[in-house]
Amino acid sequence: MLDKFSMWRWQENANCWDFVREYAIDVLYIPAIDVPKFGALSVDKRATTKAYRDIKSAFLDSPCKHGAIACHFRGKLLIHVGVVVGDRIYHCQEGGHAKKDKIRAFEAMAETRYWLHNSLWHI
Repeated sequence: MLDKFSMWRWQENANCWDFVREYAIDVLYIPAIDVPKFGALSVDKRATTKAYRDIKSAFLDSPCKHGAIACHFRGKLLIHVGVVVGDRIYHCQEGGHAKKDKIRAFEAMAETRYWLHNSLWHI
């Protein structure tokens, strides 16, 4: 069955962070205050990196586990995000639809770090 996430299409106002944010709120029940709408253009990697640093206090460095936000970095810049769902990373790339990649394939794209919301450590 298709859900709103499988139908997601990347747009500047519905980019990879917006996809992860909606999934985190709707499926993982993370409080919206902990995953705010950034308002930064996805092409402005410095702004998205700053926004990531601003919310990081609600998250802990994590192993790759269900519900963790998978963050791609190029050096110190955050360049892309997805969410761990089972043994896959669910994400939406520029110009495309949402997809679920195998963890190894996602990690092969860039340096990947994982962050888990404080409320999800019990899972």
